[in-house]
Amino acid sequence: MRIVTGIVFWAATLPVQAEGCHFALDPSALERREIDGQTVYLVPAAKLARDNCLDVQTISQAYNGLRADLEQCHTTVNQGLAWNESAGRILDDAKQLSDTYQSALDNAISVSSQYQALANEYGQLATRYDSLTHQFDRLAGDYRNLLSPSSLSIELGVGYGGGAPMGLIGVGTLKYRLWGIAQEGNNSILVGTSFNY
Repeated sequence: MRIVTGIVFWAATLPVQAEGCHFALDPSALERREIDGQTVYLVPAAKLARDNCLDVQTISQAYNGLRADLEQCHTTVNQGLAWNESAGRILDDAKQLSDTYQSALDNAISVSSQYQALANEYGQLATRYDSLTHQFDRLAGDYRNLLSPSSLSIELGVGYGGGAPMGLIGVGTLKYRLWGIAQEGNNSILVGTSFNY
């Protein structure tokens, strides 16, 4: 059985014996209470004072001091829990910042890779553009050659001079011409060119 008056006493049997006194404790003077899931019996302080067995004032002061110490411990524990909670929130914030930084870093790497891919694609397009430009130039040259007169030409002509007929045979390549004149008893060769205005 536990008997409490602010200080807990252990007693195996009734009557209760305290230091320097002996008295019978009436069970009806005990108050039964439930504290932290345990049954305890409280002895009213007035009963102890009336029997002059204990210095109730000293006990009360000790109890008040102990209570103040317990309250201080409770406050310290609550502060520790609050600090622990704050530390947990700080760690959570730090983890969130770390995750955000990692995500930003991953995005930067992805953008860099995309930029590199675009730069490579631009280089390939520029090379293809140069190739197409050269092909177009060759095609334009071929088209101009198709529109221009043939690079080899043959010219024929007849005439009369000095009392005899004559023949004119010419061969042309690009702008240059070679003519031959044949007449009975006279032959000659002429070389010339042509100019476009």
